[in-house]
Amino acid sequence: MAVGWYYSEHIHDMAKAIEHYEIALFLAQTNTDYKGLCITLGRFSWIKWLGGNYTASQAYAREAQKVAKVSGELFHEAAGLYYEALCLEAMSYYKQCISSLTRGITLIEMDVHRSRAECMIRLGDICKKSGDLLKALELWETARPLFERSSQVKRVQDIDERLARINGEVKEQHRINLRQLAELNVPLKKVHGVEHDSSEDKSDRGNVIGPVLVA
Repeated sequence: MAVGWYYSEHIHDMAKAIEHYEIALFLAQTNTDYKGLCITLGRFSWIKWLGGNYTASQAYAREAQKVAKVSGELFHEAAGLYYEALCLEAMSYYKQCISSLTRGITLIEMDVHRSRAECMIRLGDICKKSGDLLKALELWETARPLFERSSQVKRVQDIDERLARINGEVKEQHRINLRQLAELNVPLKKVHGVEHDSSEDKSDRGNVIGPVLVA
């Protein structure tokens, strides 16, 4: 299995990687190695995802989850949910993707910092796509220290870049909201179509904050 991983992640020879993963899959099935079976199915899901075959990738991910449930491998069940979430995101099934990631996070023990953080990053990405910038910000900020604890320097940098971008977007959205609110501040004499005498005592007007909106 390690050889398959080497070919897929370092050499980028997917054909060779699949060849070695097929051997690993056969050995895991023959020896009733549930953990090895879960890992290999997850690897197949990852390779299919990289190749753009999301349907096949999802099928492998779901099979990994089934094996993990039978064997009580919670971590690998969570990994299967993560791989399935990647497929769901790619197919724009965002609600289902969020559900898979959330379930995965609840299955992973607190000491598995990197795995929880990976789920949170992906969940934050989905929230951002759906327009919930503050939720995305919250998830990424939570994930950052988890990556720090597992010494994942590159992932910390990735999060910092995300945070910088989204902070800028949140500020811009805030400016837009303020501008829209300012545009709603209609002059008092036009409120409800009633013309007010401009000679009224201005001391009374000083207490008026803005137009009163009524249903």
